[in-house]
Amino acid sequence: MTQEIPPDSDEMLKESLSLISDIFRICQMNNELTPIAVQRLTDMAILCDNQTEAENIPSNKCRAQKDIEDHITMRKKLQLPIKPTSVVYRDIAGFLSKKLDLQFDPKATKKKKDLFHWFDQHWIQIKDQFFILLDQHPLTMVKKGE
Repeated sequence: MTQEIPPDSDEMLKESLSLISDIFRICQMNNELTPIAVQRLTDMAILCDNQTEAENIPSNKCRAQKDIEDHITMRKKLQLPIKPTSVVYRDIAGFLSKKLDLQFDPKATKKKKDLFHWFDQHWIQIKDQFFILLDQHPLTMVKKGE
């Protein structure tokens, strides 16, 4: 038995291909944007995959925490695992708060839960820079054998 493709799928496919073509053109014009574009496309693919897996499972996690966990999972799948701690998250929050002039109180954000809440409040502003800093932070690197 074959499954019919919904009528609007053809248009969605055209729009998706157009979007991907635009992203490739932008990356060709500015190579510095390529890692960010790859990361965002990977995030989108993981998000689609996760939505199909957990469509009916309620989650009490904020958007930032979900995105961060998805990123860590993606890195593990790519065999480039990272293991961030609350110290790493606090370092990143402190750096981004200074760089982007955002209010941040390190004493009020001792727990990961509080840090995720702070990230979520500023997620739109910090998301791209956050993942670059997370991937480059020396304390996130997993040593061989861990």
